[in-house]
Amino acid sequence: MVSEGSSAPETVSLEPYAKESSKPSAIGAFTRSPTFLAW
Repeated sequence: MVSEGSSAPETVSLEPYAKESSKPSAIGAFTRSPTFLAW
């Protein structure tokens, strides 16, 4: 579990992306997402 509160919402956002990882397009879009870069 992450102690950082800012990382908590990020982890939640990764949940749906994990399921969408099946699609290569989703991975590319997520990789380009500023949230991914910040994380």
